[in-house]
Amino acid sequence: MSLTSCPECRRQVSTKADMCPHCGYNIRREDMKLGVIGFMVIVIVILSVSSIVGFFFSN
Repeated sequence: MSLTSCPECRRQVSTKADMCPHCGYNIRREDMKLGVIGFMVIVIVILSVSSIVGFFFSN
């Protein structure tokens, strides 16, 4: 079992825990936010690259 720091109280929490046992912070919600942000960044990069490639090949 590995440990990580709680983003709220900075105490050690299991990586398998859904909530911090010390302060009750919902750790899984933080993971979900990072996943959504990462997905949005990937979509923006793909759209940017495709529009740049389309611009150069349209001429």
